[in-house]
Amino acid sequence: MAILIGSNVLSVPSSTAISAFDGDTFVTKEKQYIRLSGIDAPETGRCGSTEAKKALESLVIGKPLYIKVLYHTGARSNGLVYGKSGLVNAEMLRQGWAIYNDRDNVDLPELAKATKEARENKRGIFSSLCTQTVNAEKPSCDIKGNVLENGDKRYHLPSCASYAATVVQLYNGDTWFCTETDAKKAGFTKSDRCFP
Repeated sequence: MAILIGSNVLSVPSSTAISAFDGDTFVTKEKQYIRLSGIDAPETGRCGSTEAKKALESLVIGKPLYIKVLYHTGARSNGLVYGKSGLVNAEMLRQGWAIYNDRDNVDLPELAKATKEARENKRGIFSSLCTQTVNAEKPSCDIKGNVLENGDKRYHLPSCASYAATVVQLYNGDTWFCTETDAKKAGFTKSDRCFP
């Protein structure tokens, strides 16, 4: 198989994906689970998860792939996946169906550039489908619930100082609430940026 890595075309042994588990993990014909390093697609059931899985399927199913394994976690191999047109990890970011993560220690400028391009062009999960400042579906349910990186859950009322700048990222587990009671029942606490 000939693949494009950077500006070089290389001939390498290939593998083939037979199914996608979600938007960042697939299974090869050899029954290996491969997770795309440096990216996170929405978890199953979250906004954009179905679209992310379909995007990955279109990029890998039945196509020759070169898999550069970086490390293993349990039964899963984590790495960079190249197809005939280039790095699949970057293409998922470019289409907007995943976000860049640096916890895998994958320091490729191509990944950061691809996610920046998707954000700027509001593609995929960065579109109003999954990234919102206004609840267009139910305008009266205007309490913003955010899940922080450390797992803490905060809600923001329209009267909160941080409300206008708060973005609801549905792909990340954020949500809208109709009442404070609903937010509290879901395990969210009022933001400390909400003054009496």
